Amino acid sequence: MLKPNEAGEKTEIANVKMNKEVQDLGRFAVDERNRNVKEKAFARPIVAFVQVLEAQKQEVSGTKYYLKIATNQNEARDSVIYDSVVVVKGSSKELQIFTVSQ
Repeated sequence: MLKPNEAGEKTEIANVKMNKEVQDLGRFAVDERNRNVKEKAFARPIVAFVQVLEAQKQEVSGTKYYLKIATNQNEARDSVIYDSVVVVKGSSKELQIFTVSQ
């Protein structure tokens, strides 16, 4: 029988604004999103990382992080919140989802 918070269950990450690892993952997600936008020549604005507001993690074959990220668009003061999913396996990271938060 699985213990609480083992494989498959999402858990809240406390104190995310002070958690360097989580903030670094948020910055990674924004950088990857911007790189993908440039490579595919989408007409989407480049966004600047502000901070991760909320985070959860889930143990899978690695760790899946669910992040709510505050950004600014096109050097403006227009704040946009995104939902992102980043999977970390060993030293590799993969951005899976980056969408405007509803």
